[in-house]
Amino acid sequence: MINKRQPSLKTWLKHLAPLRASIRLRILGLVLMVVLGTIVLMAFYTLNRFEEASVFQLEHEGLVLSDMLEAAITPLLKSEPDIEALQAHIDRVVELRDKNDIEINILLLQGHRSSIVASNIPDNIEQSSFYEHKDLRESLKHGEPVVFVGMDDDGNLGRPVPSTSPDFYLPPSVRFLSITTPLIVDGQGLGSINTKLSLAQVDRYLSKIRRGILWMGASLPVLALLLFLWAIQRGLRPLDRLAGEVAKVGSSSLSHRFSTEATPTELRPIILRLNELLERLQSAFHRERRFTSNVAHELRTPIATLKV
Repeated sequence: MINKRQPSLKTWLKHLAPLRASIRLRILGLVLMVVLGTIVLMAFYTLNRFEEASVFQLEHEGLVLSDMLEAAITPLLKSEPDIEALQAHIDRVVELRDKNDIEINILLLQGHRSSIVASNIPDNIEQSSFYEHKDLRESLKHGEPVVFVGMDDDGNLGRPVPSTSPDFYLPPSVRFLSITTPLIVDGQGLGSINTKLSLAQVDRYLSKIRRGILWMGASLPVLALLLFLWAIQRGLRPLDRLAGEVAKVGSSSLSHRFSTEATPTELRPIILRLNELLERLQSAFHRERRFTSNVAHELRTPIATLKV
């Protein structure tokens, strides 16, 4: 059985040597690297700026709704809380939005724990979770809202509620913006308002932007390749013409000189050196001919004498 040896790394490099020596390929490689790097940086910057702006806008909307609800329910908390009145205020705030993408919970402290006493999602009315209670304590401790972007571990942020809007409330595996606003009455922390806003629309826009960037990332290098192939081919034409003129130079045309008119600035030093080289060669040829002529003349007389 004949074992065929696999080409070694040196063999591959030897075959690639002409490619690595090509100015065209070097320029093309550099251009493609610049184009791809620019696309990646622009994509990263665009996505991050869009997400920051979108989340900031939602945060502003959530804080406005929370402040509005806090101002409405604070008088109700100075005495025994009226749960039905709290629920009615939540329903009115939810109705102000043109799409059903929000969850509002009112949490009240009950000893060392807390419970959701009113919500636009009826199934939420129960003892608060560990994280909800933690955010409540954090907001009361610092006296300011606690804001973060998150997602439940099970990927389900809430159950859909009836809505005529196509954007149903917090579908599974969608990120949300959580804002926990402290409820402080007469210097006493009573609970918090937890507002969750769906980031589904933001994520959809981000997905569209990513697809657009992918298409752009796939098409731009191809267009750049074609454009720079044409540009390099056009840019190297003077060099090809110079190579053709050099190939025509022979011993009988050493008086020819290459013109520097209408030539790129980068080629002019080469043309000047070639002209100097041709001038030296022409001078050497003239000296050689004169020497040959003189030698022939000097030898002509002795040979004629010998013949006599």
